[in-house]
Amino acid sequence: MIGFGVGTLMRVGSSIVLTRVIPDAPSVYGVMAIVFSVYGGILLFTDVGVSLLLTQNKRGAEPSFRNTAWTAQVLRGVSIWLLAIALSPLFAAAYPDFPGVQQLVIVTALAAVIGGFTSTSAHLFSRNMEVHRLAKLDLIAQLGGTTVTITHALLAPSPWALVSGTLATAATRLVTSHLMSDMRQRFQWDRVAASHLVTMGRWVFLSTALAFACHQADRLLFAKMITVEQLGIYSIAVRLAHAAADVLRRLSGNVVYPILCRAHHSGGDLSAAFFENRARVVAAASMALTFLCGGGAAVLDLLYEDEFAAGGWILQIFAFYAWIDCCLLTPRLQVVLAKGQPRWSAAANFTKVIAMIALIWIGYNQFGFPGAVVGYALAELPRYAVTLWGCCDVGVSRPGTDLKLMLWFAAVSAGTFFIDQTLAERGYNSLIRCFAAAILPTVVWGRAALQVFMTRKVDSARN
Repeated sequence: MIGFGVGTLMRVGSSIVLTRVIPDAPSVYGVMAIVFSVYGGILLFTDVGVSLLLTQNKRGAEPSFRNTAWTAQVLRGVSIWLLAIALSPLFAAAYPDFPGVQQLVIVTALAAVIGGFTSTSAHLFSRNMEVHRLAKLDLIAQLGGTTVTITHALLAPSPWALVSGTLATAATRLVTSHLMSDMRQRFQWDRVAASHLVTMGRWVFLSTALAFACHQADRLLFAKMITVEQLGIYSIAVRLAHAAADVLRRLSGNVVYPILCRAHHSGGDLSAAFFENRARVVAAASMALTFLCGGGAAVLDLLYEDEFAAGGWILQIFAFYAWIDCCLLTPRLQVVLAKGQPRWSAAANFTKVIAMIALIWIGYNQFGFPGAVVGYALAELPRYAVTLWGCCDVGVSRPGTDLKLMLWFAAVSAGTFFIDQTLAERGYNSLIRCFAAAILPTVVWGRAALQVFMTRKVDSARN
């Protein structure tokens, strides 16, 4: 968990430095918000579930299975780049106010080609719950990318600094993954392994295609509502909220999900495994995200230049969005995936797409851009409802526990917001406001979060 946290701090620190080094940073981040959304969308549309399959399937550790998955992964990476080349003129025409989008998308998509050759060892680390090795891999990759990004920005500040960092991260991860691997990858096509990949992949493809609309389309939609500078401010606020949740989401995916898969395959009590291990995520995530939900305005004011501080309200809304995703949605999605039923993930994403379209339209027409942002965040709740239904279908329900968590989150966030606003009205600076806003979340969630950390430390020592 420490490794994931350091990697996240590096990403946040890099963005803080870049907003001060790159001239007209809001415009640059606005352009790159479109570029990364397009690239991320192509990644999601071409996902065939390689990572999920290697973790969930009993044969996931066999060499023939891994080589087949690796071959599919390489082919996917090349396909992503070719698709980016084909689609880039369309996005350039759709966003004429965002200069250089076509060239930036094409070069950024090369990261998928590089990433396609990454060893499957990374997936095996997750399968075997070797979190320390996975964190080491991610940390080294992030260090390589951050170093290149900042160096490029200092020498030639432009959007290309973010692109070069993306490519460097992928290349560093590629090399490191093979150095840490227990086998040499080669091209192979095992028919049985391929059939498993197709079976899992068709539902994962549908789910992740819908996930594009759920997680990437907001920037593409909002780019039509606001200026490029405003989109840059929006992207920084959203990135900070997601960075806080990403550490815990990774912990959930690399610890809780493999445990659930083992419980399913061994015939154990999946419900007990879920509720016992979800606590590893909820306490730490709630402490971080209630702090951001209540004191987000002070955080942005402290960390970024004045023009970015205007996005404090966006950070607060997305902290709520990230908490729903990290504490309620993602752990329950892992239950149905562990049961080998990705159709529930597809159904949940489809529900969110419908809700998102309706709520963004209503919010924008009634309250302008702020209403659209709130509508996008609230669309996560119908997605959660479908996911909960899927969990009930496989015997993991107890929705009352989720309701209690949500009420606690709302109460602590409201208290934190009141503290921050009171200090702001009295003229206290952002540093004091941040310290004060951290008190209530730490008191409520800190002890449980520390116990989770100590448990992970003891588990690592035993292993």
